[in-house]
This record gives sequence, C-alpha cells and structure tokens, in this order.
Amino acid sequence: MHNIIARESRNYGQWMETATLTFSIMQSSKELGKTKSLSSQILQVQHRQRQRT
Repeated sequence: MHNIIARESRNYGQWMETATLTFSIMQSSKELGKTKSLSSQILQVQHRQRQRT
C-alpha cells in the first residue's frame, strides 16, 4: 500500500513540475505577444508621424 502512495506522489510531483513549466511558458509567450503588438503599434504611430511631415 505504501509503495503505491509513494509512486503516486512522485508522479504527482512530476506532473506539477510539468504543469508549472507549461504555465510559465504560456505566461511568457502571452507577455511576448503583448510586447510584440505594443512595438508594432509604436512603429505604426512613428510611420504616421513621418508621413505627416
């Protein structure tokens, strides 16, 4: 009985590590997407300002 619990908790630990890693990757890619759209917005604004002059 104890062996099953030990194995399960080890599996759970590995699962948690994987889930945490996946979550952090998702978070960072979300942040990356934000900065990407932000930089493209800045470029568009700069482009418009150049066209005006």
